[in-house]
Amino acid sequence: MPDDYIAFCEEKLWCAWKQQTLSMPPRFDREAAPEPYLYFGADTNRLVALTTNPGGTMSHQRHAAVLAGLGPLRARDDYETVARKLGDFYQHEARLNRAARSRIAKLLKLSSWTNRDGVLQVEAVPFHSPSLPGKRALLNEISKGGPLEEYAKHLRTFLKSLPVVSPQAAPTGAPLGRETVTRSQWLTWIAKLAGLDLEDAKFVPLVGKGSKTTCAALVSFEDVNPKALVLMMGAAGLPGEKGLRKLAAALRES
Repeated sequence: MPDDYIAFCEEKLWCAWKQQTLSMPPRFDREAAPEPYLYFGADTNRLVALTTNPGGTMSHQRHAAVLAGLGPLRARDDYETVARKLGDFYQHEARLNRAARSRIAKLLKLSSWTNRDGVLQVEAVPFHSPSLPGKRALLNEISKGGPLEEYAKHLRTFLKSLPVVSPQAAPTGAPLGRETVTRSQWLTWIAKLAGLDLEDAKFVPLVGKGSKTTCAALVSFEDVNPKALVLMMGAAGLPGEKGLRKLAAALRES
């Protein structure tokens, strides 16, 4: 059931973290509240954005601040409420870095251009870290079991019947293509998590520089739901307006 993911995030992440019983790999910030998902915009008919992890810790995310109610997070709230509060907070938070604010704005545009009303952002890894550990080491950690593997299983089931876009960084050397994903353990894992069918996926160039494609997407459909892995050289971002419109058109071709 899709709601299993929501229930897992509530009980096994949010409540366990508040009670300080959550087991977390040491490379992540144990003091920071997990942020498995966030809501931007309307509550129904959402586009899902699969991102990597919540990044570095801000002051309102720390355990003491949450217990004291010093920011948008309140210990008395369930995580569904927190996810809505945080989505609104991040849309208006000046301290949020420029790349994060730009991604939120672009995701909301993409949602609108694909005839949806809002965005549900989910994290492949729900824990904070100022920089992501080596991805091969992270995948090894996930494969060992524990909360990361269990979280990924619930998330994969949750995403199966939903429209998903995942912006991911691609290497800057080799040309972008299907093999960009198949050569990468991380990108292959993300594609599987999103429910993207790599064998049937269409390669869609989005941005070019001369004869070189610098941003592209692999797009497949699970029934009528689009699945897209957006590959941008050097950064896990989304293209500017022209490329974003090409992506929206590809997501509407069901």
